[in-house]
Amino acid sequence: MRGRRDPVVCWCVGAVLTLLASVAASEAGQLRLTQDRLSELASEHTVPGAVVVRVTDGTIKTVFNVGVESTVTNRPVSEQTRFQVGSLSKPVAAWVFAALADDGQLSWTNDLRGQFPTGRLPGALVSAQPFSLLQVMSHSAGLSLGGYPGFPVDVPLPDYADHLAGDNNGAGVVQQLTEPGAQFSYSGGGYTLVEYLATLKTGEDFNALAQERVFRPLGMSSASFDGTRPRGPWSDAAAHDAHGNPIAAHRFRANAAAGLTLTASDYARFLIANLSLNDVNRSFLDQLHQPSAPEAFMAHGFFRYADGALLGHNGSNFGWKAAFRFDPKTQAGIVSLTNAESGGRFNQAVLCTWIRDQGNELGARACADARVEAQSQHSQRLVATRIATGVTLVALALTGFLRWRRWRVVSFDNAPLRCVLAGIVLAIGALAAVLLETSVGVQVMTGFRSVPMRTLEFLPPEVIGLYRAIVAALVSFALAGLHRPVTAVQPES
Repeated sequence: MRGRRDPVVCWCVGAVLTLLASVAASEAGQLRLTQDRLSELASEHTVPGAVVVRVTDGTIKTVFNVGVESTVTNRPVSEQTRFQVGSLSKPVAAWVFAALADDGQLSWTNDLRGQFPTGRLPGALVSAQPFSLLQVMSHSAGLSLGGYPGFPVDVPLPDYADHLAGDNNGAGVVQQLTEPGAQFSYSGGGYTLVEYLATLKTGEDFNALAQERVFRPLGMSSASFDGTRPRGPWSDAAAHDAHGNPIAAHRFRANAAAGLTLTASDYARFLIANLSLNDVNRSFLDQLHQPSAPEAFMAHGFFRYADGALLGHNGSNFGWKAAFRFDPKTQAGIVSLTNAESGGRFNQAVLCTWIRDQGNELGARACADARVEAQSQHSQRLVATRIATGVTLVALALTGFLRWRRWRVVSFDNAPLRCVLAGIVLAIGALAAVLLETSVGVQVMTGFRSVPMRTLEFLPPEVIGLYRAIVAALVSFALAGLHRPVTAVQPES
């Protein structure tokens, strides 16, 4: 009886090893940002090029360059590659607005309409209710127009007045839709309105204001708000659609809302300046980072994530996706810039990996889309499966070898060989478990016809491991049951 129980013991031990190895490998793989991991993510999400910068202890710790600037030239991205960053323009613009307010050229709290020179206020806002600069910066002024499509590079840009009145390639007229201070209403149009006011007050174009107030003081040498490339070793990436095909570039009159172009390292320098280090006045940052009514998740130019533990913003121009987050308490942050319409999921995976790596439980809630996060771990779980299968096979083969060394009996009906057989069929079972994770496999097992591919990816690693262990054991028992021990025939007496 003991010999017949040996394969059962081997199968059970193997199932436990499969569970432990799968969980351990999954957990170990998902907590690190590495060059190989980012290359896998870029391939998985059809992102031709990306640069990810990690800030630790208030300094740039690591720069990851992934892919190419353009699928036509195949020139590799580098620290000198500039990207459009979409709405990541708004935090930088907020610094310009705040600097002008501190200088007295703009007012934080007075009615913004009353700060326009006579006859220059856009007509759609003449009869609007009073609203302030702070309300515009926190998207609570009740203004319209969330985003802009931009203009082809060969189309002349309209002036600010016409642009705000609707000459903006279909974005619409900037007008007041709700009562100021009553609710959050995201408005790129509001930032364009303040940009227009800033140029009227100072007599300078907005890019020159940003150079004077932000770019030069912070050493952001590659940055520009008007699409021009500053002198230096910089090169510009090309925009791509969701399939990785190059698409035509666009430029913007709405610079403060969407027009910033720069390298990831220069945006990381802006991030570092927001960590309240020596060169920046603390009250200046408090004004920008503090929550603003009516929504605690919004500051002035920055979103607040995880109950305010993290600050940052996402950016989206057509063909470009960008994101950044930082933790003022730990002096850490992350910047992720891509040249693809499909870059949003790449950025989300980068952010979630960084947040987990930080070990910040509150910050983990910034990963709002659990399905995207789970999908981003696909490559790790494939590796985990291979590791689990290998560990199981080696462990069971070693068990069989040691028992064979003990008995030195070669017989198909002998326990050591049955244990080795159990190890082999268990490895086959583990492979079957992986194959059954596809939609076809789940349909066969459950009868459901509308399950997505890699359905089980969206479960916790522990559940994945348990599933693999159970399926591996069941398949192993089924295969092992195909043979019967050889029974000696007793001679007739």
